[in-house]
Amino acid sequence: FFSIQTMEPLMTPGPGAIEGLALALGKTLGVVAIGYVMGSAGFCDPAAGKGLNQFLSWVAFPAFVFHGLATMDLSRLSWSVYSAILVSKIVPMVAMIAIVFCFSSACMSDRWKMAGILGMFVTMTNDVAIGLPIVQAVYPEFTSYLYLPQQHVLFNPVALIFLEVGATCESAGAGTLIEQLEDSSTTPRRVTPTWVKLLRNILTNH
Repeated sequence: FFSIQTMEPLMTPGPGAIEGLALALGKTLGVVAIGYVMGSAGFCDPAAGKGLNQFLSWVAFPAFVFHGLATMDLSRLSWSVYSAILVSKIVPMVAMIAIVFCFSSACMSDRWKMAGILGMFVTMTNDVAIGLPIVQAVYPEFTSYLYLPQQHVLFNPVALIFLEVGATCESAGAGTLIEQLEDSSTTPRRVTPTWVKLLRNILTNH
């Protein structure tokens, strides 16, 4: 981060940042290597792995993020820094969606689904598992920004909408999504309109 007038860095890494960075990378890569070896050697059976995944996904990670958000000092939050984080995710996602729709030779339903999947992939940067140790070692004052759930609140829902639109187009057969939405307004009351199905699938993640 630089000042426009002086072009001097506003923040510099703390003392021992290089050593801390090397230690953080070593710990992170070491944990990944241990997990890979245990999985490849069969030390952890699929049932245990499934239980660990459920615990991490539904208990440990949400509690970790909630604690980070609850203890965050919002008065020290820099919206310029947060805006830069959002832009760094929005630009790749928009670019990937544009590339898929402009250059893909797949059918329209597959384009929607490809855009959703690839758009999610380019924004999921694993900020907590890998980014948090690195930022804590180099710029500890910026660690609070990694707890902000912009991925799950903004980008993942957009990707899921693209996936659901693609699935709806695929189930339409010969008709397009726009035709389905228009036809749904004239369907009998006992038939669920297409736009209602689409919204329900997005909200229930089906």
